[in-house]
Amino acid sequence: MEERDKWERGHEERCEAQRAAREARTAQRAQIRAARLAARREARRRREREARKRGSGGGGGGGAAKQRAADAPPRKREPPTPRVVEAVLESNGQPGYLERFLVKWAKRPKSEATWEPLRKLPAEQRAALVTAGREAFNRRVEPLLSGSPAEPSSSGVAACSAELPPPWASSSRLPV
Repeated sequence: MEERDKWERGHEERCEAQRAAREARTAQRAQIRAARLAARREARRRREREARKRGSGGGGGGGAAKQRAADAPPRKREPPTPRVVEAVLESNGQPGYLERFLVKWAKRPKSEATWEPLRKLPAEQRAALVTAGREAFNRRVEPLLSGSPAEPSSSGVAACSAELPPPWASSSRLPV
């Protein structure tokens, strides 16, 4: 039990020492802040006095430059140039909202084409662009699907044939 008491007493003393050191640092920082603030105020007053001696009639100097800036018309920010779709190069073939189209932008090289969702395509051209993209996807995939039934293609799709079921199999009642 004495060990525990010694440890607690030592811990309290360490905490008190840390608290005192923290308070001393805070007081020192407050003095430094106050000195900096006083120096800034003095520098501002000095600049104002010098400006009054020169007769510019305002605080901060540069009155002519400020006047020119006030007389100039406000600068208008130009809107970004709209990106115009030149062609849809391809579709990713995903159904629904996952479908993306590889879009080549006008006045841009083909290397800067981007994949865009359907909602980002211009509404007035949407149908034609979508058709073009889907046709490109089909042209790319069709060779993989065609081929001889004997040899499977690299896509893993193999052609096979299936016979039609007998007519009685479609009935819910089976013959006895």
